[in-house]
Amino acid sequence: MKRLIAIIALFFAFTITASAQDSKSVEKTSQTVAKEIGKFLNLDTNTTNQLYEVLLDKNTKLSNTPHEMAYQETLIVTTRKINKDFSEILGDDMFQKLKNNTALYEKAIK
Repeated sequence: MKRLIAIIALFFAFTITASAQDSKSVEKTSQTVAKEIGKFLNLDTNTTNQLYEVLLDKNTKLSNTPHEMAYQETLIVTTRKINKDFSEILGDDMFQKLKNNTALYEKAIK
């Protein structure tokens, strides 16, 4: 019985640790991409932070989607939301400039 409890405790410890690492990874990825976009478009800190919040929301949703089919559906929905939010935050001209940089745009939406 003690072994069973120990095994269960270890399982939860690893699960919690993995979850915390995923969260930090999502934050770091979102921050990195937001900073790259900010540098490319020469954005102020406030605008870059707004992009970070949008990217963090997207990356969190995608990292919490367990099945491949659900992941693809979530990716479609979040891509639409990112396009809408980025267009509102950046304005049409800056958003088009970002979209023209295909590599950076793909980082943001994938």
